[in-house]
Amino acid sequence: MQALAQQPQENEGKIFERLLSEKDPNIQTVSMLALERLYGLKLGKAETPVVQKISLWQKHLRKNY
Repeated sequence: MQALAQQPQENEGKIFERLLSEKDPNIQTVSMLALERLYGLKLGKAETPVVQKISLWQKHLRKNY
């Protein structure tokens, strides 16, 4: 999973989006990092909790993609 997140491909965006809903926090975090790399976008601040960042990503993706 982490290897895929290092260099995500454009066609993998929907896969990582779905993985944000997984219960495993490690999968959620790796998916969020992959989306950040894929779209060149970081949501939230450094001190924003991961749970909130994931929520921000889900809202952003629903609205824009």
